[in-house]
Amino acid sequence: MAISIKIKNNDILYTPIKDSAQRRMVQFENKIITELKRIGVKENYISEFNSPKIAIATKRAHIEWGLGSSLCCLTVNKETRYIDNIQLAFLCIKADVDAIFRGEISVKDFETKYVEHGDVHEDRKWAREFLGVHHECGDITEINAAYKNLARKHHPDMEGGSAETFKRINDAHKILKRELE
Repeated sequence: MAISIKIKNNDILYTPIKDSAQRRMVQFENKIITELKRIGVKENYISEFNSPKIAIATKRAHIEWGLGSSLCCLTVNKETRYIDNIQLAFLCIKADVDAIFRGEISVKDFETKYVEHGDVHEDRKWAREFLGVHHECGDITEINAAYKNLARKHHPDMEGGSAETFKRINDAHKILKRELE
């Protein structure tokens, strides 16, 4: 049964893996490397995958790579199992690399879409803590609810509201939205 998921403005259609998860995990990781190499990313500029020992483990997929002078990354935490998340990461990157070769986007557009500034891991950790959600929360609905509650409470137009706190709430939300959408 195929499932449709939106990642980085790509509509991804995929089928959850039912067998040979270990072998397929390695295949998807290798396919991601191949796709990135197609647009000129050198293999030694691609970080190691955060692969679990067991492909069906509950874990998000995360990959970082250097492109031009930018640090780019993709984190996928849409499904429970690592194997499904790494498949989604591959399909998302492949969709954008294919778009480059069809002339729909440039390599610079691709870079802009995936670029991250600062320490990605620390920024995401801070954002989750600031919004008061679990440190591995990947549910955008839960994050949006926490954001809305805090934004209402600290809006500068509200009694006791703070423009500085409101700005930080928005910054935290943007960091997590960028990761999860």
